[in-house]
Amino acid sequence: MALLEEVAGYEDLDGIDIMTDARHGWRKNAKDSSVVAIDPPAKPTTPNPGTLCEGKSTSLTCSSSPDHGNPPATFYWTKSNAAVHTGSSYTFSPMKADNGADIRCAADVGAPTITPAATQTRKEGQSLSLTCSADSNPDNAVISWTFNASPIPGSSVMKADLNRSDDGEYVCTGRVNTRSVFPGGSLQGRSTARVIVNYAPDISYSPVDITEGQSLTLKCEARGRPALYTFGSFIQCWGNTSVDSRAGTPSGGDYTWSVGAATYLDTGVYECRVDNTVTDRNDVLVQRKRVSVSVRAHPKFTSDSKQRFGAEVGTNTTVVQSFYNSDLHYTSYNWTFGQLDTPVNRSGSIRSSQVTLRKNNKEVQHAGFSVSLEIQNFQEQDIGVYTVTVCNVVGCNSTEVHLTAAGINCIVIVVPLEFKVVNTTLTSVLLRWKSNYPGGDYTQTFLLHYRAETSGEWKTQEYEDNPGQYEHQ
Repeated sequence: MALLEEVAGYEDLDGIDIMTDARHGWRKNAKDSSVVAIDPPAKPTTPNPGTLCEGKSTSLTCSSSPDHGNPPATFYWTKSNAAVHTGSSYTFSPMKADNGADIRCAADVGAPTITPAATQTRKEGQSLSLTCSADSNPDNAVISWTFNASPIPGSSVMKADLNRSDDGEYVCTGRVNTRSVFPGGSLQGRSTARVIVNYAPDISYSPVDITEGQSLTLKCEARGRPALYTFGSFIQCWGNTSVDSRAGTPSGGDYTWSVGAATYLDTGVYECRVDNTVTDRNDVLVQRKRVSVSVRAHPKFTSDSKQRFGAEVGTNTTVVQSFYNSDLHYTSYNWTFGQLDTPVNRSGSIRSSQVTLRKNNKEVQHAGFSVSLEIQNFQEQDIGVYTVTVCNVVGCNSTEVHLTAAGINCIVIVVPLEFKVVNTTLTSVLLRWKSNYPGGDYTQTFLLHYRAETSGEWKTQEYEDNPGQYEHQ
């Protein structure tokens, strides 16, 4: 059996062909030319195993001591021109057919050069260029690439518009054909470039549709690279007006805000805002997404609706209340009179109108309705409390309206004392009067009825009991 040692390096270069791996080592016939070397390994040696016994396990060791090269050498074994093992030690059980077999060991070292090397960080939408070069003898190194272990075509990597899916490991392999000297066929080296493709967060965020009184939870999910997120508070909008800000709780890429019992005023459009220090393809840093929150509720009467009306006896008058709906629909309405809720035999109507909603000192116009009751030839028996009830698919709601007599024919039970005008200006009248208690310990409410001197609609202003003077503007 013949055991041969493959040449890896010589001190005398004159007229000698030297086989090396891709990129590293010595050049062919380099005596009269510049020498390119990155510490190749010493000539590999193997101790003579002597006579081998058929069927008995035998280990052969290959060494390039004292110089293993930089980087350290890798050893390749062939038997009868076939590659059989990689490593410094080759163990086999010889058979009769192995008698006279040609077993060789070769020392390989190094890797091709990738430019740029090491870890490359890019942003989605940017370009990437990776080139690979190998210095070998013979200089027939074949360059190939893999991306995340899958082959990719070409001798270089060129991407004009990086996508997040381009993130991963790019491996360049330089392979040299050595069949003329090393029957194993070829030697190769590899280098790896880690490419990180950062991108702005994508936001996942769903609309909410609930009924008043149920819990409301907003959850904004952000996924980007790097996964380091800064969230802004949820912004609640009515139309184009921002009416509230809700601070949520961050947890990794999630941002959550909850309320135990939602009201109709929680309805609106909520905006989620997040960034991870990476701008998107449009160079925008803070990513935003809006979703609608619908809180279904029974009809709501506005705070602007008058609760007390005054009418002059013998005239026609109309009482009006405004309300709004979560779904902009109502199913029914009716008016009743007095504590027994007697149905009102009067003409009523309902029409669409704009109402004003208020939240955190912000006012927004909202689609709503006006429901009215017309009373012709107002008389003393029409004085009292009227109740209007409006229903929708969620439920019903009611409000009371107080109708009193006003003007020269006003029917009064208790008349304040010493009522007089103290002062007047172009825009106001200062009035003064004294309470006239009919007995009992309670607070009186004064109703001031007024209109233009010769014509105009009678209006009513309500004042609580006060020992001082009153100013009406």
